[in-house]
Amino acid sequence: MVVRIKNNPFKSEMPIDPNATAVHGITIEDLKDAPTFKAIAQTLANTFEGCDFAGYNSNKFDLPLLAEEFFALTLILILKNENLLMFR
Repeated sequence: MVVRIKNNPFKSEMPIDPNATAVHGITIEDLKDAPTFKAIAQTLANTFEGCDFAGYNSNKFDLPLLAEEFFALTLILILKNENLLMFR
Protein backbone atom coordinates (compact mmCIF):
# COMPACT_ATOMS: atom_id res chain seq x y z
CA MET A 1 0.00 0.00 0.00
CA VAL A 2 1.24 3.47 -0.89
CA VAL A 3 0.18 6.35 1.31
CA ARG A 4 0.89 9.90 0.19
CA ILE A 5 -0.12 12.87 2.24
CA LYS A 6 0.14 16.29 0.65
CA ASN A 7 -0.77 19.74 1.79
CA ASN A 8 -1.33 21.92 -1.25
CA PRO A 9 -2.70 25.34 -0.35
CA PHE A 10 -4.39 27.30 -3.14
CA LYS A 11 -4.40 31.03 -3.67
CA SER A 12 -7.91 32.24 -2.95
CA GLU A 13 -9.56 34.11 -5.79
CA MET A 14 -11.91 35.76 -3.33
CA PRO A 15 -11.44 37.39 0.07
CA ILE A 16 -10.99 35.11 3.05
CA ASP A 17 -13.59 35.81 5.72
CA PRO A 18 -11.95 36.94 8.99
CA ASN A 19 -14.10 34.38 10.84
CA ALA A 20 -12.58 31.61 8.72
CA THR A 21 -9.07 32.94 9.38
CA ALA A 22 -9.87 32.89 13.10
CA VAL A 23 -10.59 29.14 12.82
CA HIS A 24 -7.77 27.94 10.53
CA GLY A 25 -5.26 30.78 10.82
CA ILE A 26 -4.76 31.11 7.04
CA THR A 27 -4.62 34.62 5.61
CA ILE A 28 -4.63 35.84 2.01
CA GLU A 29 -1.00 36.89 2.60
CA ASP A 30 -0.10 33.27 3.44
CA LEU A 31 -1.36 32.20 0.01
CA LYS A 32 0.09 34.98 -2.14
CA ASP A 33 2.69 32.70 -3.79
CA ALA A 34 0.47 29.60 -4.05
CA PRO A 35 -1.13 28.56 -7.35
CA THR A 36 -4.87 28.94 -7.88
CA PHE A 37 -7.08 25.86 -7.88
CA LYS A 38 -7.71 26.46 -11.58
CA ALA A 39 -3.96 26.33 -12.29
CA ILE A 40 -3.50 22.86 -10.76
CA ALA A 41 -6.98 21.33 -11.16
CA GLN A 42 -6.07 19.01 -14.05
CA THR A 43 -3.00 17.73 -12.19
CA LEU A 44 -5.16 17.10 -9.12
CA ALA A 45 -7.81 15.28 -11.16
CA ASN A 46 -5.10 13.05 -12.64
CA THR A 47 -3.59 12.44 -9.20
CA PHE A 48 -6.96 11.58 -7.63
CA GLU A 49 -7.83 8.98 -10.28
CA GLY A 50 -8.13 5.61 -8.56
CA CYS A 51 -7.34 7.03 -5.12
CA ASP A 52 -9.14 6.06 -1.94
CA PHE A 53 -10.79 8.87 0.02
CA ALA A 54 -11.74 8.75 3.69
CA GLY A 55 -13.05 11.43 6.00
CA TYR A 56 -15.62 12.47 8.53
CA ASN A 57 -18.88 13.14 6.65
CA SER A 58 -16.79 13.73 3.50
CA ASN A 59 -19.31 12.09 1.17
CA LYS A 60 -21.91 14.69 2.10
CA PHE A 61 -19.79 17.86 2.00
CA ASP A 62 -16.11 17.69 1.03
CA LEU A 63 -16.27 15.42 -1.99
CA PRO A 64 -19.40 17.02 -3.53
CA LEU A 65 -17.79 20.44 -3.06
CA LEU A 66 -14.60 19.21 -4.71
CA ALA A 67 -16.58 17.69 -7.60
CA GLU A 68 -18.44 21.00 -8.10
CA GLU A 69 -15.15 22.90 -8.25
CA PHE A 70 -13.88 20.55 -10.96
CA PHE A 71 -17.20 20.79 -12.81
CA ALA A 72 -17.00 24.61 -12.78
CA LEU A 73 -13.72 24.26 -14.69
CA THR A 74 -15.30 21.73 -17.10
CA LEU A 75 -13.18 18.94 -15.64
CA ILE A 76 -14.64 15.66 -14.48
CA LEU A 77 -13.67 14.03 -11.22
CA ILE A 78 -14.79 10.40 -11.17
CA LEU A 79 -15.29 9.03 -7.68
CA LYS A 80 -16.28 5.38 -7.35
CA ASN A 81 -18.12 4.11 -4.29
CA GLU A 82 -15.53 1.44 -3.64
CA ASN A 83 -12.94 4.22 -3.20
CA LEU A 84 -14.96 6.18 -0.63
CA LEU A 85 -15.09 5.66 3.12
CA MET A 86 -17.11 8.05 5.25
CA PHE A 87 -17.02 8.33 9.02
CA ARG A 88 -19.99 9.77 10.91
